[in-house]
Amino acid sequence: MTATTYPAAEPAWLDISAPLSALLRQVAAAAVRRPLHWIENGGGTTPNGLDLADAIAAIGEAAIAEATRKSYAGALHRFGRWLDGRKMSDDLLAEYLGALYEAGKSYNSANQIAAALKRSAREVRDNGRCVACPVGPATRRRLDRYRRDAAGRTPKQAEGIGWEDADRMCEAAESDGGPRGVRDAALVGAASDGLLRVSEASALDADDVTFMDDGSARLRIRRSKTDQAGRGAELYLGAPTAGRIRQ
Repeated sequence: MTATTYPAAEPAWLDISAPLSALLRQVAAAAVRRPLHWIENGGGTTPNGLDLADAIAAIGEAAIAEATRKSYAGALHRFGRWLDGRKMSDDLLAEYLGALYEAGKSYNSANQIAAALKRSAREVRDNGRCVACPVGPATRRRLDRYRRDAAGRTPKQAEGIGWEDADRMCEAAESDGGPRGVRDAALVGAASDGLLRVSEASALDADDVTFMDDGSARLRIRRSKTDQAGRGAELYLGAPTAGRIRQ
């Protein structure tokens, strides 16, 4: 019987002649003593650090939700601007988290960049390259402190547009005199009367509006961010908005 040959030598800590059960115990014990990327790299060579450009490219190809991809990519680009050409490291990442804290960002904002880097490193490894993720002890300690110190801190929300501002926007759009101005005024009026999100306003259709005898209208929202079951809702539109939609 011909012995099987392998293209690379086994790591020094692994006794290839041992029974299978003993080999598994050796690998399990090594996993506790060494980082996973150390074992993946053969147990002797220090892996290369994850490059920011590779991280961004990996997130672009990852099998994740599109919203998650955009969030991770945005976090990586912001981190890259802060690095300003410096090479990523655990210490620099921890320093960046400190800068986020001082800027008043929530814990979720800080945790997002760590999650993005860990996911990108995983994607690069899955493609056969051995890289070390910059999320290390310093970053984990800073995240733990961030979670503790920033408890209750939430992201700042944009201030809503008041009724008077919406009316002025409608009047400015109508002053255009063309069909585009009328359309924009109707859209702004509907969004203002119905307190619509941008996603809800952009999904409106003429068939969603029912005109009433008193000059007002009812707007049917088929689905929204807070209505994932798609039950829909009916909203009131004032007579000025209904008149603009009729045009």
